Amino acid sequence: MAKTKLANAKVKGKRKQGAVRKRRRRVFILGAGASASCGIAVARDILREAMQRLARRNADQADKVHDLLRYLYPGFSEDLSNYPNVEDFLNLVEMAKEFHGEAYIASKQWSQTRLQEAADISLRAITEYIWDFMADADRRRVLSALAGELVRPGDVIVSFNWDFMIDLALEDRDEDSSPVYTYSSSRHSVVLLKPHGSIDWFEKSKLPGEKKLLKEMQHRASGVYFYPYFQLAQNPDLLQYPSFIVPPLSVKKFGGFLQRVWRDVYRAVAAATELYIIGYSLPREDQFARLVIGRAIQRNNSVRKEGHKRLPVIVVNPDEGAMAAFAKLVGSGVQFFQTSLQNYVAWLREQHDG
Repeated sequence: MAKTKLANAKVKGKRKQGAVRKRRRRVFILGAGASASCGIAVARDILREAMQRLARRNADQADKVHDLLRYLYPGFSEDLSNYPNVEDFLNLVEMAKEFHGEAYIASKQWSQTRLQEAADISLRAITEYIWDFMADADRRRVLSALAGELVRPGDVIVSFNWDFMIDLALEDRDEDSSPVYTYSSSRHSVVLLKPHGSIDWFEKSKLPGEKKLLKEMQHRASGVYFYPYFQLAQNPDLLQYPSFIVPPLSVKKFGGFLQRVWRDVYRAVAAATELYIIGYSLPREDQFARLVIGRAIQRNNSVRKEGHKRLPVIVVNPDEGAMAAFAKLVGSGVQFFQTSLQNYVAWLREQHDG
């Protein structure tokens, strides 16, 4: 009899462990609107902010990008400061590289090398602009409040932002809550997935073989390192090297680590109990993200038992266009809060206090 009870207990224990392993997680998708709460410019403004900053420091470098902007956007003027949306700009650069290749019309003035140089300068300028916001903890107080009010161990955060404000916000919490970066990690941790990379990530193959620099780095994944000293005080020359980031292009070109991240994004959304979409507007340039998120939501709803409600989707965005975008992607059942992240966090606090 005792052996039977023990065997039954073991079976129940295994079932319980299986239930824990299969437990769904809440998923939060963060876009530029979340970083805007930290003062970082959104996609339509960030190129202007970065280039004006670069022009004050290195006019020659800025001129190379301005020349390209005048070519791609004939109405562009530095005096008017009518910089385009950075996502549109980077996609046009990719199209120009394709068009000015041997298959179409080659251009001596705008060779693929020159086009890539201007794009690299603009991305580096944006990276430097974002780095300037990292050291001030007060700038991330809204994200820290979001992490404290809503995010719980076992939740998954998908950030499409290159900055690492949300990383630091999670570390700001009282508990030992440093995020982990793979979906298969412990259910007792917050999982942070960054499918567009991060400005503090670097590919080992693109770094110099300096032992001092590599010693300062920490391992993120196979061949990918991150720099933990976000003020760059110890190594300001690090900005010379390209960050491990992916522009929001219509056609993604990546492999290895980021491929695994995108698989994790799909798996997380496909198994979510609730989906929060904060400050993310499904930019038309990022067709890959639309496909992955859309198919994952379809998968989530398709495996639900008959009679169960569809995946709850909560969209927080001051832009009413975000509602239409996600209603088209998700279908019915979207709960829309047309407000900023700051106001949403304040409302959550009122709900909890009440």
